[in-house]
Amino acid sequence: MKKKYFLINSLNTGGAERQATLILNNIEFEKIFLIEDRVDFDLTKKLKIDVIGQSFYSLFGPISKLLSLPLISAKLSKNIERNSIVLSFLEMSNYVNIVSSILFKKHQAIISLRTIPSMQYSSGFGFIHRFLIRTLYHRAEKVLCNTQGAKKDLFQNYGVKNSQIEVIPNGYEIATIENLAQEPTGIDLVFKTVKTLCYVARLTPGKGHIELLSILKALKDKGAKLCLILLGSGPTKRLILKEAKRLSLEVTESTLNFSESGIPDVILLNFQKNPYKFVSKATVFISPSKWEGLPNAIIEALICNTLVVSSDCPSGPKEVLLPKNRRPAGALLTTFSTEGPATKRQINLWADKIISLLDNPAECQALTQAGKSRSLDFSKDSVIREWNKYLTQSDSPPP
Repeated sequence: MKKKYFLINSLNTGGAERQATLILNNIEFEKIFLIEDRVDFDLTKKLKIDVIGQSFYSLFGPISKLLSLPLISAKLSKNIERNSIVLSFLEMSNYVNIVSSILFKKHQAIISLRTIPSMQYSSGFGFIHRFLIRTLYHRAEKVLCNTQGAKKDLFQNYGVKNSQIEVIPNGYEIATIENLAQEPTGIDLVFKTVKTLCYVARLTPGKGHIELLSILKALKDKGAKLCLILLGSGPTKRLILKEAKRLSLEVTESTLNFSESGIPDVILLNFQKNPYKFVSKATVFISPSKWEGLPNAIIEALICNTLVVSSDCPSGPKEVLLPKNRRPAGALLTTFSTEGPATKRQINLWADKIISLLDNPAECQALTQAGKSRSLDFSKDSVIREWNKYLTQSDSPPP
């Protein structure tokens, strides 16, 4: 039996890291390699953790992290046995995994892609990632994606053969999520008093928080009494607060001292280890993201039996909410552009759809029931079996 190792940038707050934690808690690995020393999720197993990139990152600085690739790749090779398997998550770790396997020929590199590269890396320094993905990913033993859209993107735009790519959806501890969803939130009065929109996502430009504030403003102008609850942390927090102020939306970052007559327009909370207790009590889970892999937060909202309204962005939401030959599991709406601000027509379309749903309990109930049924397709056990298959049944000859 080949020894298995796991490599990831960190176990920081994020959807990919949450899925990595699920795998680490259910599959045996010799060791976890982190490039940066950060663990925000709970590991139920006592696993050896080795940080192999922190000192190099500090040396080169954040702008030049990619310069450390050869050094981190060498350190990875030094700490694994020959003829082993390394599974990696996220781009930097995938680059390290493949470069190490090419230079030192000690292991098989199995990588996991968690996004749509052509969307995620469409601007700025993204051309560096596009170049590295095109140069390296076809050299991996196997590329495991979580959506058909990611597989299509790799095949059409990055020279990876279809035979190299497999799709394994995200997996979830459904019973655990259902239990955690029952916990009090500290703002239960809000949920009992007004209808609520909830969004769980890192505060980054691609997640559409600015557009969501405009949607809330449009809803307010149309007479809808709603509270928006945002869970997450990230670099655009200051921009979000500035935009809320511009739109005259009242924001609080506290869960204390609410009254029925004093509920703000927006409650902005940091990353929550248990977001389910908020999502399960919300009227609508809303996701205006501009691109997604397979969206953890949407599937978790379905598990929580909450109505989902999402952008029809590439490519995960549609795969989740419009399964073939089955009823829609949520509502899909127009995607906001990555190139410029949303139009007034787009904002009103979202606001009008939300009002229409809230005024139609039968439609809401039908979508919610279909969503709960759809969530069962993502149970942990079936997904872990798929991961085990690719980690233990590789028939490639030893390097």
